[in-house]
Amino acid sequence: MSRESGIGNRESKAGERDEDARRSTQNAGPSPGAVLPPSVTHPPGHVTVSVEERVVSLIKVGKQKRTMSDMRALATAIEAYAVDNNVYPDAACAGGLYTTAGSALTTGSFTRLTPTYIAQPPKQDGWGRFMSFNVDTPHNNYNVASMGRDGAAGTINCGTTTDFNDDIMYGNGTFIQWPEGSQQ
Repeated sequence: MSRESGIGNRESKAGERDEDARRSTQNAGPSPGAVLPPSVTHPPGHVTVSVEERVVSLIKVGKQKRTMSDMRALATAIEAYAVDNNVYPDAACAGGLYTTAGSALTTGSFTRLTPTYIAQPPKQDGWGRFMSFNVDTPHNNYNVASMGRDGAAGTINCGTTTDFNDDIMYGNGTFIQWPEGSQQ
């Protein structure tokens, strides 16, 4: 037997084995553990829903993170003001009046902070609603709060939260209640 005929024979047998394997699995479906494209394993649109849910969740997390970042920036300006003036500032209303504890900020709030402490104090949270600002009567303590995704005031339990609707609160240089981990 020549070397060439041995090679040709091996190629022929390999081709027969490939053909037999193709025929035996042609109608048998995928083998266990086979990785199939999403279009084969799920109806069209199923994968899209999962991707959309993930994107919506990421947008919500982004709004929370933006709110927390804005709160830190505002608090930094408030703290700097307090260092210079020995009291925390009131949040002035558009008409020049001071807000009472728990009042929502307005577009005219924190005029005392600009431009020395912060160019544009953030006043709205990631959901586009005005945050609230509270300062005690002797102006020694303050907090800034966002009412979360639902815009409804909730109970402050201090520490971490796992719900997009929970309030976020920052006061006297630290977060009092904040989101962390997987959110609902």
